[in-house]
Amino acid sequence: MAQMDERLEQVRHVRVAFVGPSAHAELPNGFDRVSPEDEADVYHVRHDCLPAVHDLRTRHGNAAVVVDLTAISVHQLDRSALALAREADVIAVSSADDANTLEQRDRRLAGRTSVIPTSIDLGRFAPDAELAATRRVHYARFKRYHRLVPPTVLFACAYTPDGGLAIALDAVYRLRETLADIRLTAIPCGRIDPRHLDQCERRALLLGHRGIIEWTAPTEDDLPFWFATASVVLIAGDEAARPALLAAAAARPAVALDAAATESRHARHIVPGDFEALADAIRELLGPVGIAAGQESRRELVDRQSAMGVRLAHLWSSAAFGAGRLSNATLRAVRAEATSVPSSSTVIQPR
Repeated sequence: MAQMDERLEQVRHVRVAFVGPSAHAELPNGFDRVSPEDEADVYHVRHDCLPAVHDLRTRHGNAAVVVDLTAISVHQLDRSALALAREADVIAVSSADDANTLEQRDRRLAGRTSVIPTSIDLGRFAPDAELAATRRVHYARFKRYHRLVPPTVLFACAYTPDGGLAIALDAVYRLRETLADIRLTAIPCGRIDPRHLDQCERRALLLGHRGIIEWTAPTEDDLPFWFATASVVLIAGDEAARPALLAAAAARPAVALDAAATESRHARHIVPGDFEALADAIRELLGPVGIAAGQESRRELVDRQSAMGVRLAHLWSSAAFGAGRLSNATLRAVRAEATSVPSSSTVIQPR
């Protein structure tokens, strides 16, 4: 009996190792953060570290592996990425639509997806004033290099004929009739059609230094700066979820150019293809209405991430006690009591 009590005490804390940058500064009660080089009960693998999954499975066969795809659209995954994901015990996605899409693309992933809202580092993705204090030198250099001052409209969507970049250009040209200093910046979030990009870039040249269209996606280091320097963010398409989230983190209002799902109820929707309506929406959001909407979106995001602890506890407990080394009915009960995870929670079955 004493040996059993000692064993239960050893597993009261589940060891979680993050492979790749993590937005979770603090873990829920009952979970300990360890280095990915150490022994862990759960390895939480970020989407851009998928190649590590096979190695983790080889070196730590008894541990559970969670692949986190919440920061991307599953449409971006190629066949090799899907093959790596098949080696995971749990695949976290940001929406039920992504879960259905993933399982349709590969039936072998059925039953392994878990919907967890996307979490981001709110210290790194922050409003203009905070970045000016925390990353003063780099942020000032970025703004000076790109000559970015308000008002600036950021297009963060796919560069495709139906992605909305041409409509964004039309709207900015209309706004220039009354706002001579308005700027348009564009970064690709999703697919890139080279021919469409070339056509739009030629049109943007007429804006001079007030028109910036990036050919490739920005680095993760620079990405927060593009959103913090924007006055309004334009989103569209299958990849709209993350740009909407980053706009909220930067306390910037968003306009959805199509029926894209967004992370905030404060995002403005317009009739697709109507550049006049888009220009009117941007003009309104450049004032106090947009400032209030952006601040409210940031508050909602902060509150939601503060409540993520229980969902993460459920996810990691399900993995560790259903698929990993701790998959034992007695130990599972102890873990459920320690984390207050409802007994009705689904537990991943052992491999």
